[in-house]
Amino acid sequence: MAHYFLQIRHGARFTEDPEGADFLNLEAARTEALGVARDLLSSAVLQGHLPLKHSVEIADDTGRVLLTVPFREAVREPS
Repeated sequence: MAHYFLQIRHGARFTEDPEGADFLNLEAARTEALGVARDLLSSAVLQGHLPLKHSVEIADDTGRVLLTVPFREAVREPS
C-alpha cells in the first residue's frame, strides 16, 4: 500500500488534500481520481458549470505530483 494525495487543480487555484488515502498502487489512485472528477463534474453541471479544464493531481507523501488526471478523461464525448 502507498499513501497518495488527490489534489484538485483548477487554473491557478489549487485545493489540497490534507489527509490523503492508502491505495494498492498508482493505478488504483488513478481510478479513484477519475471517480472524484466525475463526482465534482456532476455537481458542477447541476450548477450550470462544466469545468473540463480542471484536473486531479496525485501526489506522494513528499508532495511530488506523480500523475495528473484531467477531468476531461472522466467523461466520454458522444459519437
